[in-house]
Amino acid sequence: MRVGKTKRLRTSALRSARARFRAIEPLLKFRWGMVRENLILLNQSGTEIVTKTELLLSRAAEVGISSATLARWLSRFCDFGFAGLRASRRSDRGLPRALRGNFAALVLLNCEAAAGKPSSEIHRTLTLEWPRIGDGKRPPSYRTVCRFVAQRRAWLSGSETLS
Repeated sequence: MRVGKTKRLRTSALRSARARFRAIEPLLKFRWGMVRENLILLNQSGTEIVTKTELLLSRAAEVGISSATLARWLSRFCDFGFAGLRASRRSDRGLPRALRGNFAALVLLNCEAAAGKPSSEIHRTLTLEWPRIGDGKRPPSYRTVCRFVAQRRAWLSGSETLS
């Protein structure tokens, strides 16, 4: 986040960040020595928790997420504060799953869309070429191709930005 520029968190992102904070809060107290010296921590099975790793594993089981996810949230909170707990945008946002990592299919779709061919013809061409350029999965559905082509045409005409 840029300094001096404030961004309002979306309500869902704020709720998500708060939920993540609640999940890591006991770990933070343990890490920063806020747990009383004579306090004995027990996990759900009643066994004493002695190390940070045991506490992490116990808390992850209690919250219902993996210990790696909980450790990542803890690390992001320590590095970036509360803002580090916000849900981030997916890096592949706006790209259909059937086309992720398939450069040849993306080039074909973009060229055909730029040439002004109808979506039905583009889908037919892509389906015929799929055994050669596909990665073993099924070709994208007709609806996926239609959405992709409409989005690219709107972007090419300058009326919309790519997401």
